[in-house]
Amino acid sequence: SLTGSKFNKYCFRVARNNWHDAAAGAYYMIDYLHAEKIAFLAADYSFGYSGVQTMSAEVAKRGGVIVGTEFAPLTTTDFTPYLNRLLAIPRVDVLMIIWAGSFGQLYQDMVSLDVFSHMNVSGAVIDILSMNSVEAQLEAVNSTLEGQMGL
Repeated sequence: SLTGSKFNKYCFRVARNNWHDAAAGAYYMIDYLHAEKIAFLAADYSFGYSGVQTMSAEVAKRGGVIVGTEFAPLTTTDFTPYLNRLLAIPRVDVLMIIWAGSFGQLYQDMVSLDVFSHMNVSGAVIDILSMNSVEAQLEAVNSTLEGQMGL
């Protein structure tokens, strides 16, 4: 409220919240990717629950439909069963990842199951360490995909 109804010109926000992620994510998925059907893979604790809840509300405001949600324990080392259930849903346009922490194996499992050829994958990245981790993983994913495609 310090930057809203109780505005104070000496205060400003230096961090975002779930709504910021959801507003940006829903805009990107629906307005930019033209997605209609969204699925979630989220961490099975308060961060994942609140992320899915907030994102679902923003997706609905923009006319999108949530077609599936999987919650995996934060200590998960094999994402295959969660991803297989999401892959079994007819026509998922975007898989939104809501995760904070170690998720390198998630990207490896997505490559192994060829998730990227079935749906777009998106997610919120929350800090520079995570961003560097995701970038490194995506470089590995791109190398693997290029190798599979003979590029």
